[in-house]
Amino acid sequence: MAPEIIFEVSFEVANKVGGIYAVLSSKASQMVQHYGNNYYTIGYYDANSAKTEFEETSPGDLAPVFEALAKVGVKCRFGRWMVPGYPNCILVDASGLRPQTNEIKKKLWEDYKIDSLRSDIWFNDPLIWSWGCGMLLEKLHHALRLKKPVAHFHEWLAGIAMLYVKKTPAHYATVFTTHATMLGRTMANFEEDIHKEIKEGIRSGRTVDSKKAYTYNMEAKHLTEVACAKNCEVLSVVSESLADEVQYILGRHADIVLPNGLEMAKFASMETLSYLHKRYKDKIIEFLQGYFEPYYSINTEDPRIMFTSGRYEFKNKGYDIMIESLAKLNNRLKGEGSKKDVFAFIFVPSDISGENLDVLKNISMFHTIEDYVDEILPSVKEKIIHSLISGSFERVIKECSVLDTDSSSDLKKLSVAFRSKEGQNPPLSAFQLKYPEENDIVLKSLRASGLLNRKEDRVKVIFYPTYISKADRLLALDYFTLMIGCSIGIFPSYYESWGYTPLETAASGTISITTDAAGYGQFIKSYEGRKEGGIFVLRRLNKSPGECADELAELLYRLSNMTKDEIIFQKNRAKELSVLADWQSLAKKYFEAHEMAVEKLK
Repeated sequence: MAPEIIFEVSFEVANKVGGIYAVLSSKASQMVQHYGNNYYTIGYYDANSAKTEFEETSPGDLAPVFEALAKVGVKCRFGRWMVPGYPNCILVDASGLRPQTNEIKKKLWEDYKIDSLRSDIWFNDPLIWSWGCGMLLEKLHHALRLKKPVAHFHEWLAGIAMLYVKKTPAHYATVFTTHATMLGRTMANFEEDIHKEIKEGIRSGRTVDSKKAYTYNMEAKHLTEVACAKNCEVLSVVSESLADEVQYILGRHADIVLPNGLEMAKFASMETLSYLHKRYKDKIIEFLQGYFEPYYSINTEDPRIMFTSGRYEFKNKGYDIMIESLAKLNNRLKGEGSKKDVFAFIFVPSDISGENLDVLKNISMFHTIEDYVDEILPSVKEKIIHSLISGSFERVIKECSVLDTDSSSDLKKLSVAFRSKEGQNPPLSAFQLKYPEENDIVLKSLRASGLLNRKEDRVKVIFYPTYISKADRLLALDYFTLMIGCSIGIFPSYYESWGYTPLETAASGTISITTDAAGYGQFIKSYEGRKEGGIFVLRRLNKSPGECADELAELLYRLSNMTKDEIIFQKNRAKELSVLADWQSLAKKYFEAHEMAVEKLK
């Protein structure tokens, strides 16, 4: 029951605002390889994103459809999405439907009992875009006289288009994919034990009380998800744990699991990564020297550079567990009298006003010293060579005459200026927050745990509350080069329907830590007989936070004390295991879901 044509609809087609962009963009080449020119992506038109993501071309036979839609307030653009595979792409601007927002809401209430009376712009804007996508699909079906079309919708934002189509004569075999339920994610962050509640609910045949959605003011999104789950031909999820969540939260068991993958061919080989690791690690070490050395000397001989990253969901992302485990590691290393320094970055975007001025000055002074040394090196090199060939090298060493008086004086002044903060502690945050630091839960937890960046602390922490970019004036690295330069990525999630970060970390040849509460962690654990190491899966299910922090602290202690050769071995193993999530094999599940939808509709 192969489908005739595929339309894949998502707010994140050619619009990078979240993790679904990574799913769609990385698998596009496999979709085009399988379906050819009969594969279409449909997304949200954002003028800024379109400049780099979208190449507009003539709509050809679709021109009459676009003209008809433009007359009723829906503007469509046709072209190619500029990702591997260059799939057909239609971007929809439905802002002309905005005056009809209340009428659309009324229709959704009448047809699906979706209560959106209290909804705000975060529901209303996707609502009209998705409604416009539904109108597009209706007209495409009629104009192209489609026989076995499949429409695949991602998340509630695109799901409204499916609900629209279901009330028209356009017969699409529909697949709805949820990447995480809105209510489940929120409950996990605010309530005691979402995993236990789901398990007990399924055991007793119950679904969640919809009143909870009203408690969190998200009834419109939750009820939209419920309607999408119940009205699609095929309900799909990205992990086994999410299948249980969907059964409890949305009231229907998933038909198929579609694990997320990556296009592994775009990641460098381990040989190349080994070279790049040295290069980017040196850049990170330069930053660390500029950050800490104005206060005290640090040990950068074979350092363990760790990081975590993700949305600012303190409990869901496991930042609480990471901070507690780093505190335990710090106390253990100090108690043993270790001289090793461990550096931990927390890359969690928040509301900032700019770089921490002290940090910026320190980094600037470091680069001033670096530039001055580069400037005098040719002269020093010339003097050393002359001393060697004239046989007077012993005198040069004794008198240090390779530096002239002016250079020696300048270097001494720079050194004194750079070390002007001795006796103080480096800041915990590399950036200035727009709100009081005492109100930030990450900084508050670091201080409460005794992670204060004192000279005697063996674990040094840098809170970096912004998106990683080459354009910033501190690290000046993008996210992927940063991952390559680090030793370990730590992602101790409590709630994570999939989790791209540990997969991307492993694919970059860096040791990765995830949990059995994350979809990717469960995916890795499902491979019987896999080699141990490289990608470590912590136990979070049926474990208290304290027990999980103990397990993580023990793992970090072992990794911190490994030799260079042992770390290289673990990095190689992480890279090997990452290939299990290659779209070359995982894309087949999407083809299976599409065929299943056609069969069900028939």
